Amino acid sequence: MVDGSVDIQMDNPGGPPVVIRSRTSQDHALITRMYEEILADEVDFFIVNVRDSLEIARWFEPNEFVQTIALVAEVNREIVGEAVLMRQKNPRLSHVGNIRFYIRPEWRKAGLGATLVSSLFTQATRIGIEKICIDLPDPAARKFDSMLTRNGFSREAVLHNHFRSGSGEKMDIVIYGRDLEELWHRISDWVSNYGRAMEY
Repeated sequence: MVDGSVDIQMDNPGGPPVVIRSRTSQDHALITRMYEEILADEVDFFIVNVRDSLEIARWFEPNEFVQTIALVAEVNREIVGEAVLMRQKNPRLSHVGNIRFYIRPEWRKAGLGATLVSSLFTQATRIGIEKICIDLPDPAARKFDSMLTRNGFSREAVLHNHFRSGSGEKMDIVIYGRDLEELWHRISDWVSNYGRAMEY
């Protein structure tokens, strides 16, 4: 985990405040609970099985090969979303960050995704990340392709039959990429002008 805290409070008219902060080891149970309640048809949106408690436990362990920045959105002591960036510690690859993010359904299209992801990009630029990649199994790629394209990402590769779904079906993984500096300017403008950039 990268040192350094983030603490941002989002406006939530008529409701409790939303706090965006760095994920800590004390969030293990809350993160596990959030993914236990994920919609069944969204489980295969992730490369890893987010319903596997052992997999989630590994997210909170030190990793000598990967550096991680993880932010969460918290409401009334419940985590309603997270955004995570990982980069290889190999200096030949350390300018590239791979991200994943998830927002609970009831908090989508409210600007939370944009705020989480833009906050993550701010942290990424501070540690020298120059490029962002997103690896999506085919179901997620089909759902989010237009959103990612709209935000300046492009398909860079397709790994055929590289992913096995929870039901055992083989699927492609689609890799999206985007230069972070240019993307950051785009996201910042949209957040400033419209309050949200990603409609997820």
